[in-house]
Amino acid sequence: MSQSEMHHHFLIAGAGIGGLAAALALRQVGQQVSVIEAAKELGEVGAGIQLGPNGVKVMARLGLQEALMKVASVPESIVIADAQSGKPISRMLLGQAVTQRYGAPYVSVHRADLHAVLLQAARDAGVQIHTNQLLQKYEHSAQQICRLDGDLAQKYDALIGADGLYSAVRAQLLKDGAPRATGHAAFRSLIPASHMPPELCTPHVRTWWARDVHVVSYPLRGGELWNLVVLAQQAASDQAGWSLEASEAQVIQCFDRIEPELLGLLQAGSLAGWRRWNLFDRKPLSAAQMAQGTVALLGDAAHPMLPYMAQGAGMALEDAWQLACSVRMHANVPSALTHYAQTRAARNARVVRTAQRNGRIFHLSDAVALARNAVLAWQGTQVLGMPWLYGYSARD
Repeated sequence: MSQSEMHHHFLIAGAGIGGLAAALALRQVGQQVSVIEAAKELGEVGAGIQLGPNGVKVMARLGLQEALMKVASVPESIVIADAQSGKPISRMLLGQAVTQRYGAPYVSVHRADLHAVLLQAARDAGVQIHTNQLLQKYEHSAQQICRLDGDLAQKYDALIGADGLYSAVRAQLLKDGAPRATGHAAFRSLIPASHMPPELCTPHVRTWWARDVHVVSYPLRGGELWNLVVLAQQAASDQAGWSLEASEAQVIQCFDRIEPELLGLLQAGSLAGWRRWNLFDRKPLSAAQMAQGTVALLGDAAHPMLPYMAQGAGMALEDAWQLACSVRMHANVPSALTHYAQTRAARNARVVRTAQRNGRIFHLSDAVALARNAVLAWQGTQVLGMPWLYGYSARD
């Protein structure tokens, strides 16, 4: 994108990955941007994330691929095994094979590191970021947004709700209630390399599948840390939070039986400590819901999803880039936001639905699981698929 004459003042609620990426992209097309964040200090919670080629390509277009690669790891493959027997199921190539096929690598990165790269770039670009500020109320028309916080009234040309799962912008815009408790939970541990079983300190994303549960492990920070996540179907819980207390017993009881190599990895996770995160999602939004007049939603505020596509961050980055593309094309803000929503809604919905489907596939049992494994084994080693997902580029 080329720098253009400044036209509009955007207010972005939320300084997470999606909000900062949107702020930076909008600055690169000449917009004035202010970001408000409810937290007192800027930083990202969570642990590791996987970022597919579609997300890495957005980072490249933002001018941040080099900075990203300094803090990311590039796994060579995804290795799938049975959690009870340890028997290999399939292997999908990443690394250079993915770069050649899709034009960018598949990486794993600590969420805090990705956030820090975006935060520094946004500040360098002149984005105004204000912490400890929660958007309490706003009024909007076809021409303007007025932020109303107590005695404070500030006017902007547009409002972007990038304020996450419990978005205050969405609550006022759509009045569609709380997100859905899915009955899925993620137990997370960050393991120092020194505590990892040596046989598992390899440059791969490793995953084990069993009935109603699967495990994912991959390197971060060049192998200094390993992200370990146990994703299990349990009784639905409305308890929110990224870092709830969890115990080894809660993790182990997710499995009927655990093969020795995986058990050693889970024990390493117990030494490092477990945290729990109950998973929520929502029904996909239509374009007419995603943008209304001078207000639009982005990232988890628009389309929270289960993590079974590893695309939460990727979709937020794509949203951010498309938003800037649409603003560059349309001088009129409502027209730009409408174009943004019309371009993004169907794709976001497809990813949400595919993530739900993958959760069912990963957690199969008995004869159906055996059939799934046979199909994957017959296909053999192959380059990671889904060109519709990884080959995507934002549209003008």
